[in-house]
Amino acid sequence: PGGDIVWNIGTGYFGCRAPDGGFCPDRFRQTASQPQVKMIEIKLSQGAKPAHGGMLPGNKVTPEIAEARGIKVGQTCNSPPVHSAFQGPSGLVCFIRQLRELSDGKPIGFKLCIGQQEEFAALVHAMLKANCFPDFITVRFSCTVLSVHNFEMQSVFNVNGYIPLVCFLPCKWQVDGGEGGTGAAPPEFSDSVGMPL
Repeated sequence: PGGDIVWNIGTGYFGCRAPDGGFCPDRFRQTASQPQVKMIEIKLSQGAKPAHGGMLPGNKVTPEIAEARGIKVGQTCNSPPVHSAFQGPSGLVCFIRQLRELSDGKPIGFKLCIGQQEEFAALVHAMLKANCFPDFITVRFSCTVLSVHNFEMQSVFNVNGYIPLVCFLPCKWQVDGGEGGTGAAPPEFSDSVGMPL
């Protein structure tokens, strides 16, 4: 009960977690079918915490946390640094397609903090090759905030030697600051990670 939800799915697969910690399609379908879940966002990285997993000690896993995360009370819970449900850009595109089918067409997107332009270029090329696009992308940079909707992108990075990408992605974009990220991020990440916009 409550407000509308953008369900954020990280590497711990909370809300769609299998007993082994991996992705469970049946649990995903069950959670995604709840009417308050309006959109689903795959978290590749966030702000100042890219490719840096986390560990929640068992003594902090209360009954409420255990229920939300799909684990046992008192069980130490690992959020790995990378997803186990897919590998690489093509795998992400297939995962987007799978989640869209399992959720009966709810909007599916992903969030990432861009550190290397080449990695984002590989994602764009995989989407174009498969002709499968997310409904939205949240891109975190190290400075500024800009929201762009129904953005037709002719050249994503076309200044200061950034890689030019000539493409048109039929999705919504949200570009925001990558600074700060999460309280769990090491200071060197908070201060030094993210591509300037």
